[in-house]
Amino acid sequence: MPAEMENQDVSPIASAYIDEINSLIDKNSKWWNEIEGEEDETFGVAIRESLHAAERILQDGKALNARISNFKEKLQQVVTSAEALLRRYRNQKTSKDDNIVTSFKDVAGRHLKQLGGFEESSQKKFWLLRINGNNWQMDELSLSNHYYFHSQRPGVGQAEDYHLFKLVKEGDEGLAYAYGKPKGIVFIFRITQALHNDPHQGEIMTFLITKILPLHIPLAFLFNKFSDPRLLENGGVIKLFDLNEEIFNDIVSRAPTPRPRSERFYADESVVHLFADSTGGKLKDQLGFENDYKALARVVAYKKFQPPLAIGLFGNWGSGKSFFMSKLKDEIQDLADSKDDKFCEKIVQINFNSWHYSDSNL
Repeated sequence: MPAEMENQDVSPIASAYIDEINSLIDKNSKWWNEIEGEEDETFGVAIRESLHAAERILQDGKALNARISNFKEKLQQVVTSAEALLRRYRNQKTSKDDNIVTSFKDVAGRHLKQLGGFEESSQKKFWLLRINGNNWQMDELSLSNHYYFHSQRPGVGQAEDYHLFKLVKEGDEGLAYAYGKPKGIVFIFRITQALHNDPHQGEIMTFLITKILPLHIPLAFLFNKFSDPRLLENGGVIKLFDLNEEIFNDIVSRAPTPRPRSERFYADESVVHLFADSTGGKLKDQLGFENDYKALARVVAYKKFQPPLAIGLFGNWGSGKSFFMSKLKDEIQDLADSKDDKFCEKIVQINFNSWHYSDSNL
């Protein structure tokens, strides 16, 4: 594929499709409500999924090859299901809705044709793989072993992310996000064999772990990287997400490196502060808390996060709880002052020290 086409923006196509389909729905709202009410009606499902695919392209700002492929696939589903619905109407001799269905089909077909020039890129792709942390023995992960992952799940079969598994190829890189225990990005991997049929394991892809992250990158850090980060949490069937190279490198660059105990607790410049339960002043982070308090601050300040929210911080005496709270408070204030429209601007932080009232009747 020509280089100039690899990153060509399909946002205008996606936007035009959304506008045209929504216009058709508005004009035929009564008919659309009937379609929506039929649980087994694949046509309505296909249209909703195609709209969602188009919206993802607009929300994420870049039309990645995997998303283009997904959009094309969803448009094809609209065309196919429309043809099936038209056949059913004709068999039932209820042709009054033929023109409506044909209109939806024509819109999807036209946009599908516009996307015809967007071919799959041979360039390396980047992925986020969602794994069940309870099923992986994290303490035994090795950089020298090959691991595999199934493209289909028991009882689910080919889930909605199956088309992404088919796009994975040798040399692609990815991040493994574990839900359950532990929770966060736990390792970086490189694909060694694309999707294939193994006689013992079924359809799998294999990969090599290139870096293990003992200090996991938490879910909160991914809030601004995905249109719906809740898909990463427990219970979802989607296991594979496409990333662009910029997001991949940004996440990798923030992977914390554990510091030797001598550096963490015995540095001359910090030892005086570690002997006091003080939160005054802008103290340097000698405990490696940065990723954690920054991630929590993003959760607290994030406009779209719906309260209530309760966060508990537990630790032994002298482990840095007060220091952590001080850094968290500063980070929240920095986000509020950043003028970034993703975060709340007017945040009131109320400090309450229960030790001051330990002998009082509140």
